[in-house]
Amino acid sequence: MKAIKISDNPRGLLLEWSDGFQGVIPFTTLRQQCPCAICKGERLPFDPMGGIGGRAGSPSDQSEPSGLASGEQIVPKDLFKVGSYAIGLRWGDGHDTGIYSFDYLRQLVENTSPRVVHPRVIHPKENS
Repeated sequence: MKAIKISDNPRGLLLEWSDGFQGVIPFTTLRQQCPCAICKGERLPFDPMGGIGGRAGSPSDQSEPSGLASGEQIVPKDLFKVGSYAIGLRWGDGHDTGIYSFDYLRQLVENTSPRVVHPRVIHPKENS
């Protein structure tokens, strides 16, 4: 991982890898796709939201993980390094057990839009 920055539009993380690949993952996507055991392991197998919410013990809450409503609850309050392979996020609702490996973040970028694409600059050849 080369750089991790906060993006304002869309609100999320701007990530850049050493190979030049980069993109933005919106905070809502990061929170909905939390890889922790509680968020991943306790989802109902028949989750109609396709993996978003639907935790065991709260079948009526099918909108977002951990009963999140919106707003500041889905904005990370802290970002911390986990070894040399991942980051962790502490969310507005206090949830902080998800470990987002750099490989997992790259998968999220590849499957989430918008991607940040910087145009390649081509310099004209000088006349000899």
